[in-house]
Amino acid sequence: MGESRDRLTDQIRKAIDAGTWSRYAICKSIGLSQSTMSRFMHGQGGLSCEMLDRIADVLDLNIEAGTPLAPPARQKTGPKPGRSGRKGK
Repeated sequence: MGESRDRLTDQIRKAIDAGTWSRYAICKSIGLSQSTMSRFMHGQGGLSCEMLDRIADVLDLNIEAGTPLAPPARQKTGPKPGRSGRKGK
């Protein structure tokens, strides 16, 4: 047990920062307030398992035992088609 690992929430925070979606677009896509996302990103609050699942879905994250989370490598092109994160689309 000498190896230190990031907690799942820390790995999700890193994946959010490294991903192609803005925090704003993620929030709009999954129905999360920006203030709740901000508290989560600063370690001042948690998210429900449902919200974490939604974030993982948006960012195409896969959780595997013993493997750090990372979004798939792709160019920064913005949200996926059909998930613009903007109203009216």
